[in-house]
Amino acid sequence: LGVSCPGVHLPAKDDIYLSVCLMGQYRKSECLPAVFPLLFYEKMIFEKIFRHAVDPGDIAIMLECMLHFVLHSHIQVWKASVNK
Repeated sequence: LGVSCPGVHLPAKDDIYLSVCLMGQYRKSECLPAVFPLLFYEKMIFEKIFRHAVDPGDIAIMLECMLHFVLHSHIQVWKASVNK
C-alpha cells in the first residue's frame, strides 16, 4: 500500500504506523519514518468464523454489508471534518 499526500507536511518526526480494525480484530504495521510516500509492504491477516453461514454466498453478503458500513461511517466522519 502506498500513501501519498501532495502538499502535506508531517510536523512530527516520530515514526508512524498503519492500524486497521476489521471484523472486530485489530492489526498494526511496523513503524515507518514520517516521510511521504508511506510505503507499507506488510500483509495483515484477519480470520473469522461465520458460525451461522451455510453458503459461501452468505459470507460474501455479510462481508459486503460490513464493508458498506465501514465506508459509510468513514465518509460521514470525513464530511464532518471537511465542513468544520
